[in-house]
Amino acid sequence: MTGEVLASLSGVTKIYGAGEAQVNALNDVNLELYSREVVVILGPSGSGKTTLLNVIGGIESATGGQVVINGQNLV
Repeated sequence: MTGEVLASLSGVTKIYGAGEAQVNALNDVNLELYSREVVVILGPSGSGKTTLLNVIGGIESATGGQVVINGQNLV
């Protein structure tokens, strides 16, 4: 790629609710974002785009997996 890894997601999941109301917003997401890279996130309504951005931005925590931003592991 064109630069250093800024964000790395490995096996990331995000689950809202429980039981019959459980929603898997993210399921086993693997992603690397590099400096000087342009990325577009596309998908239908409800596909997890905003949840993904919130997890990368540290606004929401992942239910499972690993999120590393600028070398720092977000727990």
